[in-house]
Amino acid sequence: MTFSDTVHELSAPKADVRETWRPHVAGEVRTIVGADGEQKQYLSLPDLDGQIIILPQYRSDIIVGGPVPQDLQDRGVSQFVAVEIDRKSKEYLLDALTRLPEVLATHATFNYDVRPNLAEFPVCFPSPILGIKGFPWGGKTLFLLASALIEDDSKNSFRDFDKFGIESFANCLPDLQKLSHKDPDYFNGSMHRTVTEILKVYEHKRANHKMLDTSGITLFFELSHLLDEYRGGNPRKQYILDLPGIDSQSAPPHIFQLLRFAIPTIDLLDAIKNDRSLVENLQPKARISIDKKYPYDKVESATAYFVLLRRKIFNPTNQDGDSLLNRALTLNYLRQTSAIRLIESNLVQ
Repeated sequence: MTFSDTVHELSAPKADVRETWRPHVAGEVRTIVGADGEQKQYLSLPDLDGQIIILPQYRSDIIVGGPVPQDLQDRGVSQFVAVEIDRKSKEYLLDALTRLPEVLATHATFNYDVRPNLAEFPVCFPSPILGIKGFPWGGKTLFLLASALIEDDSKNSFRDFDKFGIESFANCLPDLQKLSHKDPDYFNGSMHRTVTEILKVYEHKRANHKMLDTSGITLFFELSHLLDEYRGGNPRKQYILDLPGIDSQSAPPHIFQLLRFAIPTIDLLDAIKNDRSLVENLQPKARISIDKKYPYDKVESATAYFVLLRRKIFNPTNQDGDSLLNRALTLNYLRQTSAIRLIESNLVQ
């Protein structure tokens, strides 16, 4: 019997018994600590339907016995309670981390009443899951839409984890793809045309108040859909998720906004700060619409901004140093390997 077989046998749930790995209330803190004090924390939080699920959280203000930060209070956490991770869950999580990125390994380990069969996911270093974050009106979605239209989906695969607005990625991409279905070369070689069409779709959606029905969306199901993409192997280089704007006032605080603490991220502030080509009054945290970031007309301004973001995120140069994508990928590798090492050391104690 292999190690994987042992894990699956141990993980089989008993009939009509709620397994101990499932979180019960918001604020449960599961911590794995290494010999040198390094730790990984997993926090239980209310999903949009009220179900409690667990996410890894990379932040320094989750302290059992200490005050709950306001952003977590706003999301339903009243206190932190330490919960021990049982050996069976550690074994399953260790196996999952050799097949899945940490956020999905956590999801598979703690958020299902019946855990997924890990034999369906090959042992390999998994395609990374990264996020792109920034303040509202920072150009995240326009950048991802334009990139999705001109890129091969097997390289940088973009997914929408911020579907709650008129100009969301998932709301606008299908309209744009209709153009490429009619003419496969429509968006090739012309960033100006690409940005022009995106802005047209934005205007149409706003004028008609067209947005997705998000009433049934939960993070549990969004992560589960992403998990399904890893079954049987995943040839993609990496996923980049569109995350909710930081401190957005357009939607109430909810669990999707905490994904930026769960996965390595590309920060748009790093892409635009100290760039002399932007208008003088643009500060890193300023909520200025895309078309006002350059002293050009609307389309030219948005196109120039897209070119800037693309260069800083994907294309490192001697002047700019390493790309923001490579920084996020390095952080992903360090977190993944650190989690595996910590769990292995805990299991031999």
